[in-house]
Amino acid sequence: MGFSPIVAQILSNVTSRGESVGQLLGVLRQQATAPLIQPAMPIQDAIDLARFLVDTSITFARFMPGAPTVGGPVELAAITKHEGFKWVSRKHYWNIEYNRETLQ
Repeated sequence: MGFSPIVAQILSNVTSRGESVGQLLGVLRQQATAPLIQPAMPIQDAIDLARFLVDTSITFARFMPGAPTVGGPVELAAITKHEGFKWVSRKHYWNIEYNRETLQ
């Protein structure tokens, strides 16, 4: 939902009006979130959103204690009704002798 699970504990420490933590979390879910996806989102916006979310996850994991759990090269593809599966960005690992034309 975009906020830490520890929010419930923090809210329970600061509630003074008698609302339950569950009620406050419900208010947070209704008022403190923003929808990212629209039903008629253009494909380029969806691609940009996907890249943003992946890059954010990689950066977040980088600064967490312990070993990074997300990272490495990112491959993106789009699947549409009319074009089907299409690579947007892709890493390429191949033997040069089989792909000499790509070097020209």
